[in-house]
This record gives sequence, structure tokens and C-alpha cells, in this order.
Amino acid sequence: MRAAITPRTRMIIINTPHNPSSQVLSRADLDTLAAITRNTDIVVLSDEVYEHILFDGRQHQGMATHPELAQRSVIVSSFGKTFHVTGWRVGYCLAPARADGRAGKGPPVYDVFR
Repeated sequence: MRAAITPRTRMIIINTPHNPSSQVLSRADLDTLAAITRNTDIVVLSDEVYEHILFDGRQHQGMATHPELAQRSVIVSSFGKTFHVTGWRVGYCLAPARADGRAGKGPPVYDVFR
């Protein structure tokens, strides 16, 4: 991933736990991602819809559990997947409050697409 980052990189999209491969990022993976994004303005968009659907004793390590990544991540999840009501299509998004006071005014990743 580090080799793919350029000065034009604005966002990294992560899916963990991943569907359909069932790949789950470890704490070491999160530490590596934090190191890669340190001293950048890169936003991490983390799809964590399957955070409660794990097997083999693995544990979900979400972006919000890592202090450094929590400050730069937009986390997307779903009540539908967690509570097996997928027809409802009810989800939520978590993001850090913006220092410039624009929290809640427009999409949380507005600056990424400007």
C-alpha cells in the first residue's frame, strides 16, 4: 500500500472484516496503516458493516479503536447486517468532529472531493 500512496492520494478505503474473503485487519495492520498515513491529510474510509460477523475466534479491530486512526477515519456500518434485517438498509457513519466547526454541514469527507 505504501508504494501506491502519492502526493495526490486523498483517501484510503478499507473493508474489514472483508466480505467475501473474511480478511480481518489485526492490531499490527492498524499500526502499519497509521504509520503510512502519519504526517499526511489522507482520510481513511472504513467499511465495517460486518464488524459483528466473525468466526474462528477472531476479533474486529475497528478504526475507532486506534487513537491515531480514529482522528482521520470515516467509519460506515450497518444495523441491517448486525441484526439480520438486511431489507431495512439502515446504517450509520461515524467521523471525528472537524476543528473548523463544519461538523454536520455537508458530507463528512467534503474536502476530499473538492
